[in-house]
Amino acid sequence: MILSGIALLGLLIVSMWMNLSICLYLAGMLLIGFCFCRWSDNEHAESKTFLFSFLIYALFILLVVPGIDDPRYEYFLHSDSCMFYGECENSMNLPFYEAVSSCFTEFVYHQSPAGFLLRFLLHRLGMEWYPVNAYLFSALSNAFCGALIIMLIVKMLRQIGLLNSGTLRLVYGYAIFSPMLIVMPELTRDIYISLLYAWMLYCVIVPQMKLRYFWLLLAAFGAYFFRNANGYFAGVFVAVRLYLDFRQFHFFKYLLLPLLAVLFGMFCYSVSIEADELLEGYSAMSLQGASTESFSVMIFSKLPFPFDVLGKTAFGQMLPFPVWFYFPLANIAAWTTIASFGTPFFWITVHATALKFFIQKIKLVFHRYLAVTLVYLSCWGYILLVSAGQAEPRRLMVVYPGVLLFCCVAHHWQPKWFRWTFLFVTIGLVLLHLIYCFLKTLV
Repeated sequence: MILSGIALLGLLIVSMWMNLSICLYLAGMLLIGFCFCRWSDNEHAESKTFLFSFLIYALFILLVVPGIDDPRYEYFLHSDSCMFYGECENSMNLPFYEAVSSCFTEFVYHQSPAGFLLRFLLHRLGMEWYPVNAYLFSALSNAFCGALIIMLIVKMLRQIGLLNSGTLRLVYGYAIFSPMLIVMPELTRDIYISLLYAWMLYCVIVPQMKLRYFWLLLAAFGAYFFRNANGYFAGVFVAVRLYLDFRQFHFFKYLLLPLLAVLFGMFCYSVSIEADELLEGYSAMSLQGASTESFSVMIFSKLPFPFDVLGKTAFGQMLPFPVWFYFPLANIAAWTTIASFGTPFFWITVHATALKFFIQKIKLVFHRYLAVTLVYLSCWGYILLVSAGQAEPRRLMVVYPGVLLFCCVAHHWQPKWFRWTFLFVTIGLVLLHLIYCFLKTLV
């Protein structure tokens, strides 16, 4: 809680320096968050993790966003923010009903309008409360969503009996070192999709829940209207819960197989369309950043299937690589990208710990943690499929809570594995960076 206190002090100083409206906005989000934390019992771990992550995320946003003078043309890392902000500004001249209707007809992503609709409503509210910087008002909602994701992870750990000091440390590590932190200052859809997916994971994993399928379907439809591909894949989590509830009926298993095949097919098609139309891929940009003479590009492009996909996936989980990769890409407040330096060290350790435990204790995890295991495998399916087209951390992070949950299972049974794995991962990544620097001197 010492870090929370420091973050709170910094947040108060920065927000009071800006405007009283921002202070009230932050206080309101904190109050709502604490209400969510205590929807059943006095669960202090949930409140502490929510407070910690919210303060860290909000402080990071307040450090970065004031450096953006004109959000129509300036952005932190991803140009999506300019597009969302520009559309919001253009819609301000329209009557409210007409502006909302344009989300479903004229917006560039009108087939998945929820992202722009939500950003537009926040922008309109921001123009009333804090017209000096409506962008900041909208961006701060990311901190609230990110903190709710962390709180839901803790609630899931409590529900499956794995909440202890060791797994809590992993959650705190995830709050700081996951890709969520670096995308907090940006106006994108991914943080909202991540929250919907985290809620779906909660609905799938908790043993007892009222209106479970109502909430699952509602979240799946919500994800669809944020991004079509994510809506299709959300159906996989619904199928996992159906299997858990009705697996005693053998014929039901065979009914689920065609459903999963259709969902995966629609998801792959949607991802491929996006890859063709929008992406030449962040992965391509990342690989070029990793080697100016396309060393990595040459390797991955010439590998046969499925090794090319596996290579892109592995590289995507190492991002940012090198750790200073975001530094030259940041258009403002480049020094804040230091916050992402620890991401590959932490996240590869999480993957390695989880995979090792899954391979060695496969019978145990399917017997005692079936729901978490099926979610974990589904998340890996998402990572592989998305990485084939675009190994971009902000697209992949929506399923990372499922991977972290399985890592917590591994940490619960073998607490020393994570420490030793972290040591080996650190040595390996340092060596890779030395090799990278050496290759850079040759080109």
